[in-house]
Amino acid sequence: GALRSSWKTIQYNFVNFMKYLCILGMYSSVLVAYNYMPSAEGPLLSDIDIRTGFTRQQLVNNLAIAVLFQLYLTTFGFGINFLTSMCGVQQIQLMLNPIFESSSPSDF
Repeated sequence: GALRSSWKTIQYNFVNFMKYLCILGMYSSVLVAYNYMPSAEGPLLSDIDIRTGFTRQQLVNNLAIAVLFQLYLTTFGFGINFLTSMCGVQQIQLMLNPIFESSSPSDF
């Protein structure tokens, strides 16, 4: 059967959801200021080929979007866990922090 959630679990999921929601908002605000390309010197989308796809500027832009995507997954993973814990069902952890905490692909 399903694990029953406790008030501690509900509180943990809510606090983390709110924390990551604030972090996501701040990070998105910073990226919007740079039009989602912190390294504005990178190639245009129409100019990307094998020679420009691995430049420092392009890798910085890709990392910025990867962190944004991870923040969305983490934030709303905690949100889903919070909602289901409010219904009395405890979820397993959705994922580890894939960019900064995972030690192998199986941690995803």
